[in-house]
Amino acid sequence: MVRKTSTTQRDIEHELRQRSRSDMAAEVIRLRTENSQLLEENARLLEDKTNADERNAELVLTVASLASALVKARLTLYSMTCTPDYMALPPEILLSIFRFTQPDPHMHSPSFTRNTWLNGLRTKKALTLVCEAWSAPATTVLYEEIVFRRVGQIPALADTLRGENGSRLAALVQSISMVTCAIWPFCAEVAEEDLAYILGQCSNLATFSFVGHPDLPFAHFLDGTTTPAPRAFFDRNAFNPTWFLDSRPGRVGDCLRERLVHGLCSLSIDLTCDVSAERLIESRYNGPFFSLLTHGTCLTSLTVGPVQRVRESMSLPLPPLHFPALRNLYLDIAERNFHDYVQFQWKLPVLTRLTLISDIDPLPLIQVHGSGLTYLALFHSIPQKHLLPSLSSVLPVISHLAIQLDNELDTLNIHSSSLHYLDIFPEQRYPTVKLYKSISLSKDARAPCLQNIRLMTAGIGENTPVYYPLLCDPERLRGDVSHFQGDDDDADWMEWTTGGIVYRFGDDIVRQKWWCVTNDPRAYADFTPPPGHRDGSDEEEDNDYEYESPSDSSDDSVSCTDSDSSSASSSDPGLHEGPFDRETILGMFRRRLE
Repeated sequence: MVRKTSTTQRDIEHELRQRSRSDMAAEVIRLRTENSQLLEENARLLEDKTNADERNAELVLTVASLASALVKARLTLYSMTCTPDYMALPPEILLSIFRFTQPDPHMHSPSFTRNTWLNGLRTKKALTLVCEAWSAPATTVLYEEIVFRRVGQIPALADTLRGENGSRLAALVQSISMVTCAIWPFCAEVAEEDLAYILGQCSNLATFSFVGHPDLPFAHFLDGTTTPAPRAFFDRNAFNPTWFLDSRPGRVGDCLRERLVHGLCSLSIDLTCDVSAERLIESRYNGPFFSLLTHGTCLTSLTVGPVQRVRESMSLPLPPLHFPALRNLYLDIAERNFHDYVQFQWKLPVLTRLTLISDIDPLPLIQVHGSGLTYLALFHSIPQKHLLPSLSSVLPVISHLAIQLDNELDTLNIHSSSLHYLDIFPEQRYPTVKLYKSISLSKDARAPCLQNIRLMTAGIGENTPVYYPLLCDPERLRGDVSHFQGDDDDADWMEWTTGGIVYRFGDDIVRQKWWCVTNDPRAYADFTPPPGHRDGSDEEEDNDYEYESPSDSSDDSVSCTDSDSSSASSSDPGLHEGPFDRETILGMFRRRLE
């Protein structure tokens, strides 16, 4: 390589020595001209590059603008063609949300026309009409709880279940209640047949409840007859049915028995009846009623009462009853034989909650069934102060006890290692601060876990609010006597009418404080405020005590399946005619909806 380079260099030097100066000058001029041309071309290319860079920058901005416009166009198209997020929620989430629109079942009563239950029903019906996506879960919420308040609603629901989607709708029904549903003779036969059909179709039924109308007598079914209520016997007036006692094949009692066998877990039978009428629970009817209960092996909750009479002769003994799953029991016992029947022939191995209303000494029954009780509400005509010293032996795991006591509360001899809450129903109507301050334990008392003692209202009228202790959970509020501002009438008035947690149970307005649960007296016309005390209506703005009386308008009753209806009236034309067939009754019911 060195040799070749040297040879080339020598060749160039030799060539230059051979060329003339004029020739070399011409070559230099030519080279300078070419260099000038190259410089010009380079400048032109640089200018083109600058222009290209500027154009590229413009294109970048155009692309960004187009991309932004494309995103906006896609969002607009998405909003026009796609389902909103809340509409795309899974059905099970919608189902939970829809259920939360309903009021607490213990804080309303379908027997009152203007209440939260009625508002909740209207909400359920409205949800089914929002859109197709909501239809299925909203329909589930609408049909899972059926309440019959008017006799025409029974054939109306049966007609729906006989339709094209009847099987699907029947599978949704979880609860059926008959609440003060008066039965009229002209439609009794059809209503009985349709109620049996409904019970037969609702295979997933978990709860059945019957509450008779307090102002109407019970009509007993007659052996071997086809109609449960002879019209002439009741002078063509409305009555409470006893169809659930008729165990003949295909009848209501037989269908209810099938539901008990196949998983009904909650049964409530209110046997209240007019004192002037023949008692429902008597010798000829004990058999069907208690035979029905023999199939309640799946029951977890049972409400029975008030039981006025059972058969006096034990020559035909009542069947022993075993409730292996029953945890919650409510009994209203006014008769010794029934008390003994529960005590000796009922097996309740897992019972944890008992509400007992009885004029008979409850201690023997509690000694038999109280070993597993954690809650006991005891209502007896005689105060049960003598029960407190024996709690450890009679109720070894009791946590919450509600009993009636006299006003001598300064020496409560409580012996219980498990009791957390004691609720006392005193003799007076309203609990007072002075009475509460008098509460004290005796020197021999042993209650290491006791957290609070409350005074409970005696209720309005003759009905003692037996469910207040459990529903007004004592754990929600805590306090001590230092919170009181005196103990005179003014202090009582302030405690009854301000603060705390306000509940509305049916037509009662209840205020829960840490030391008491009491009716708000301003809701009742028969209460007289303390002398010289202002009612405070110009100071308190929330008006929690006000209660709106039920209206008599024709749209205050809502069918469990579709629209509003009004109750039958003895003044309606054609009411004393009949009996009517199913189509006639449905026609009458639907005309009332128009």
